Amino acid sequence: GRHDEAELFTAVGRVLERLARARPTLLVIEDLHHAEASTLELLTSLAIEVSDAQHGSGVPLLLLATTQPPPHGTRLSVALRRIARQRGCTSIAISGLGARASGELLAGAGSVRPTGSAAKALHEASGGNPYLLNLLAREQRTPVPVGGEELGALHAPMARRLEHLSGASRRVLTVASFC
Repeated sequence: GRHDEAELFTAVGRVLERLARARPTLLVIEDLHHAEASTLELLTSLAIEVSDAQHGSGVPLLLLATTQPPPHGTRLSVALRRIARQRGCTSIAISGLGARASGELLAGAGSVRPTGSAAKALHEASGGNPYLLNLLAREQRTPVPVGGEELGALHAPMARRLEHLSGASRRVLTVASFC
């Protein structure tokens, strides 16, 4: 129940604090927008403990979480507001690159600098995400921005990055990508 969860959160906090006392520690949680309620509660609990520990005894522990902007009133937005109230917590909003910066990135990646509709299609397909832009540049492909078809252009380069994995590992990643 709730008591067991609180004990678990405290235990996780103690382990992280012990690790951080031995050497500076960074805990990264990516794609927090996919997290379940218990994960959000754990992160909130850790943020409170880390804030208290850092301002009390200077524990070198950094929690870093990435997320897409949450809709107002969701569990995630509530958790992020609680975390933001803690001392030492900072939120940094990052958006995708603009169309011009996307074109410059593609040109710098050694790709032929796309112009006009091709540049617009690459930018829209990637949302300005530098990682996806680089994948597309290596493919030297221009996705067609119709519905979900632009994602098809990303399938081949991502599939090649996973080729060395066993079939079982690829199945696990496939399932995890839908969670």
